[in-house]
Amino acid sequence: MKLLITIALGALAGAAVAQQPLPDKTTDSFSRNDLLFNALTKVVPHSLSAVRNAPEAYRGLPVEMDVQFHETRRSTNPFFTRFTTESYLCFAAWGAEQALWHREEYENDFAFFFVDRYSQYFRTILEAKPYQRLRVTAIVRDVFRGRPYIEVTKLKITDDSVSEATIFHGAKAQKAMAAGETGAALAAYEEALRANLPSDARARMLADMANVHLVRNDKVNALAALADAKRLVPGDKRYEQAYNEVETAPAKPITDIAKIEVPKVKSADAPASRPSGDAPADASAKTGGGK
Repeated sequence: MKLLITIALGALAGAAVAQQPLPDKTTDSFSRNDLLFNALTKVVPHSLSAVRNAPEAYRGLPVEMDVQFHETRRSTNPFFTRFTTESYLCFAAWGAEQALWHREEYENDFAFFFVDRYSQYFRTILEAKPYQRLRVTAIVRDVFRGRPYIEVTKLKITDDSVSEATIFHGAKAQKAMAAGETGAALAAYEEALRANLPSDARARMLADMANVHLVRNDKVNALAALADAKRLVPGDKRYEQAYNEVETAPAKPITDIAKIEVPKVKSADAPASRPSGDAPADASAKTGGGK
């Protein structure tokens, strides 16, 4: 008996980004100068997805985000931004919220991070390895054709990351699932979960496993996987809602609960307030979706 999860985790991810309050940059009197100064200098945790979704709202404001390093790149369109190749090193990364064993998310890296070649962090980026997690303080300096150009003013490599082996096994599970080989998909996910994963990545993979269990009409193990995910990231309501949906769902066709599609926010819909914080394969042989 197949079950429907009407509240997909992907839709919830998009909703979380869409609902985040955006920066209020307006000021109509000198009496607000202190507030404006604080807003422009206080570093607020946020996600890369949120910044990509509404870049104009973040222009000039420092935010802190966790990203997964991909590679250095040669800058494009330097004539339209301040980021010349002589002064800045360009690099690509994924948001920490992206599950890289999903091909569509692996292919959706962001290639417009810039670090000053004369800063202390230049060498860190040169020596960074693919998939390493970085905690960066970043500022949207320019927006060109809806794309933010982001300067990294501070960064450090964190201890947790999703390894190449995990991405490989997760992508293998995705491929097996697409072929209807649910047993092979579960085995590949179990192999991927042997690694020491960040809590958010482990929770996302457990949600993927729950989807496989549902295809196998195994509601008990699906709920167990989602319960583990809830415990890992108690502040993320997506997993609690998904759990409740599975627990009460009638017999209907399955919906993929793990896909992320972050909707673009129309400027008219963007609330005028500062971000307060957050809570994208057919794999290659090694990376799970290399380009």
